[in-house]
Amino acid sequence: MSIPGFESAVKALRLCSFVLTVFLMAGEVAPPMYAEKSSPASQPAFPAVGQLPEINDLPDPLLRMDGTRITSAEDWMKHRGDLQEMIQYYQYGHLPLQVGKPGVEDISTALILAGKATEMRKLLLLGPGKDVKMLVRLVIPEGNGPWPCIVHNTNSVGHIPIEAEILSRGYMIAEYLRTDLDPDQNDVVGPAQAAYPEYDWATLAVWAWGAMRVADYVTTLPFVDAKKLAVTGHSRGGKTALLAGALDDRFALVVPNGSGCGCGMLSDSG
Repeated sequence: MSIPGFESAVKALRLCSFVLTVFLMAGEVAPPMYAEKSSPASQPAFPAVGQLPEINDLPDPLLRMDGTRITSAEDWMKHRGDLQEMIQYYQYGHLPLQVGKPGVEDISTALILAGKATEMRKLLLLGPGKDVKMLVRLVIPEGNGPWPCIVHNTNSVGHIPIEAEILSRGYMIAEYLRTDLDPDQNDVVGPAQAAYPEYDWATLAVWAWGAMRVADYVTTLPFVDAKKLAVTGHSRGGKTALLAGALDDRFALVVPNGSGCGCGMLSDSG
């Protein structure tokens, strides 16, 4: 039994997922940050899923949709933006990318790990009315920095098994509670989606948007090395990290862990 359009949809998913990995191989020639277009209405037209061609192999990332080839870094910069539009159109939905600086509300500051690190808990105030609140936990090694910063999306902060080892190697951690933005429940409109009803973004896009907002905040801190941001997550959090890295060049390193189908499993594709 076949489902009409199913094979084309799978191919579109595979194509878009593959495209994400391309950004991470060629990001150095990209613009500083993806922020030129931020409204679904501004997106170029793409073929409907049912009109996509049948392909058996992963596509050539240096071929445009019209079949012409990318031959220069300048060509790639334009093409990369088109691919960013494409993955939002076919797979993730469109993200609001020009949103201004987040507000910040202090919750607590404490020494942890026998005084070898400082933990700060903050609320980032997001959305047009700054009424979307997202918990961020900063863990900072002893010393002066500036520190490379690992941005980690999670559904429960404060439970990183190798936290002490990470800090001992000279990294700081900024983990955020992604479910503050989207509660990860069926048929529920999360606070972030409610704040931007004109956007068609789904859960992974919302969570990736959260990583970008953490980057907005930590890059203002004097003890953070803004040129050395990494983004990571586990399982669907890994997919989230990959999307954040594809859309935001402030993440110099993208480390999806156990990300499975549509992400790490692409390495097993023919």
